Amino acid sequence: MKTSSIYFAMLLASIFIYSCSDDDPIVPTPDPMGQTGDPDPEPEPEPDPDPVVLLAAERTTTVTTLTADSEKVWRIGNAVLNNSNGSFDISNEFNIIDDEFIFKNTKLSTSKNTEFEGTLEYRPAFDFNIFGATIEESLSESYLPMLFTSFDFSSESSTQLESVLDGGNLVITIDGETTSAIWNFDTSTNIALDLKPKLASDYKQVPTSALQFTEAFTFDSNGVAGFAPGMTASLAANTFYFGTRENVNNVNGERVLGFNLDTGNTIEYFFETFDFVSKQLHIIDDDLYVIGGQRINSYDLDLSNAPTSSSDYGPALGIDYLGLSRFGTAVLDGSIYIIGGDLDDNLTDKILIFDVETQTLSEFATMPEPRSGARAEIVNNKLYVFGGTTTFNTPPAKNTIYIYDLVTGDLTTETLPTPINFTYTGKTENLIYVGGSVYTYDDMSVLTDANPYMGVYDTRTGIFTELETDLSSAEFETIHSMAVFNSKIYIIHGQREETAEGVLQTWSILEAGI
Repeated sequence: MKTSSIYFAMLLASIFIYSCSDDDPIVPTPDPMGQTGDPDPEPEPEPDPDPVVLLAAERTTTVTTLTADSEKVWRIGNAVLNNSNGSFDISNEFNIIDDEFIFKNTKLSTSKNTEFEGTLEYRPAFDFNIFGATIEESLSESYLPMLFTSFDFSSESSTQLESVLDGGNLVITIDGETTSAIWNFDTSTNIALDLKPKLASDYKQVPTSALQFTEAFTFDSNGVAGFAPGMTASLAANTFYFGTRENVNNVNGERVLGFNLDTGNTIEYFFETFDFVSKQLHIIDDDLYVIGGQRINSYDLDLSNAPTSSSDYGPALGIDYLGLSRFGTAVLDGSIYIIGGDLDDNLTDKILIFDVETQTLSEFATMPEPRSGARAEIVNNKLYVFGGTTTFNTPPAKNTIYIYDLVTGDLTTETLPTPINFTYTGKTENLIYVGGSVYTYDDMSVLTDANPYMGVYDTRTGIFTELETDLSSAEFETIHSMAVFNSKIYIIHGQREETAEGVLQTWSILEAGI
């Protein structure tokens, strides 16, 4: 019984304690700041992000990638041309490898002026034929100007941008570390591009060692020393051309030679003409243009037919006769710029433009001084004119570089380290090579020596660098013409030698890697 009573008392105590624990209120635990409440409250849910704000932030990141918050230069890594004839890898072709796309986060004055719109500056160098049936047919040697347009995001996209460019719609996509583009021209024609940031090391570099020249090929002519012949080359035909005035069997004419670098064969055409003056040569599309005297002649690249001659363009300028000689030339977008060099001193201070399509000649600009023997090049819509003299074959030589902006017409002047009497030029991307002759005269202005000269001007930096060469300069040995082609400089170097009547002197065209 005693035991049962004890168990009964313990049971009652347990029931009482359990009842009290259920009825007593929860005593809140004060937090360190003296507040009361749930010690572990559930966090408030984050509001959904504003899609407009999110899109704007993502677009800002994309624009920064594309423009580096100012401007950024992009090169083409790979390029595939797609058209109705098939797909062609044109990544390594001359008319694509040096193209540049420069994206800027500034707006064009004539553009839509939306929040994220920017400016695209396209530097195409050579044109291309988008409808070519082969890679060879896609090549074009028409040198083009820079183009300016705007870019903006595709609707509701933060990674895709669009730009109307040169008759097509360029769609740029940025996906992480990859930037690509599709340049659409029609439903079956486009160019697929991989774009890479262009670094300083991607540009052509100024040589740091002396240029070493070796013989490339030879030819016979009495129209070199004192005749100011012209030279150029076709990248598409892989053929080097030389043109001069020559007397053959007592007949004056225009003589053009072509040296095919694939076959080693030489082709030639002799065109009888009374324009017995110096020559300048250029390739435009599939034609070789020879400029000099009163007319401009255009030849097929294989020199198989007589040239097509322009009309006498002197009267169009209000003069009876335009005797172009020792002038400079440069080509852009089907126009030939002609710098000074009129034997009759009518237009020696003028820069003229010959339009290939309309066959018309007009005046572009007046130089601060006349120029004779000053050659020129065009890079990125700017015309560069180097050295020369104010009067034909008369000292002193000039050390000026005239730089004309072909869009605005503005002129700036820079200085060569050495005055050069006759200059010869050739360009490769951002570099313009300048060869020439530096003359020495006595007190009576009689020529006593002629020395070869070689330098290079970097259009990116505005720096002109004189170059060392292995060329000799004994007596009157000097440079008589020059061209730049396939990462090489080609020159004619030497001096006139006495030959028997009717015998032509043998000359060498030398080459040096750059």
